[in-house]
Amino acid sequence: MPATEPALGDDRGSPEPRPPALRVLVTGTSGAGKSTFAQALAARTGVPWHELDLINWRPGWHDRSKHELDAFLADVDAATANGNWVVSGGYSQTRPILLPRLTDLVWLDLPRWQVMAQVINRSLRRAAGDQEVFPGCHEHWSRLLRHDHPIRWAWNHYAPNRLKFAGQAEAAAAFGARVHRCFNRTMADQALDRLAAALPGMSDDRISVMQDWYGREDTGRQ
Repeated sequence: MPATEPALGDDRGSPEPRPPALRVLVTGTSGAGKSTFAQALAARTGVPWHELDLINWRPGWHDRSKHELDAFLADVDAATANGNWVVSGGYSQTRPILLPRLTDLVWLDLPRWQVMAQVINRSLRRAAGDQEVFPGCHEHWSRLLRHDHPIRWAWNHYAPNRLKFAGQAEAAAAFGARVHRCFNRTMADQALDRLAAALPGMSDDRISVMQDWYGREDTGRQ
């Protein structure tokens, strides 16, 4: 006998409702506050947070994205293959993996003076405390003089990075992701609230120390 169509009001043929999706890439130049924003969003929603810098850097500041790119990309692919997540980082090599999977892209496009103030303050604090930024990767005063140190990098690459991230945002939108371009902290606060509301997770009393977006006690990694 031929299969019959379900009668009106009969939900036997209806698909199971899909759980809400939230797969967010937080991007921006060095010092923009990517890690701080991503950690706050992960805390408020309960989704995993993957920091691309933590996946990339190995002891002694070994840069996997330069010296073992395939392995680095394989780890990024595995971390974001399923489920909901928040990723922070600006590695161009990860675009083919991440952009087709995104529901949202947050671009922290803060003014140069604010980026420089944040990255200088962060770097001096790290160096003064001989801080381990990533496992086996310490910040020393001597590193501040390197041409590839985040302070120099943030200054020298501010303008070209804006063009790079503009292209990234355009590509993410072409894949159907919502783009949240934030020119200041107020806009970032608003984006954080919108994204957290899309996937309610932890209750307010479990949101660690992030009283405001940048927080009076942040992670030290931005």
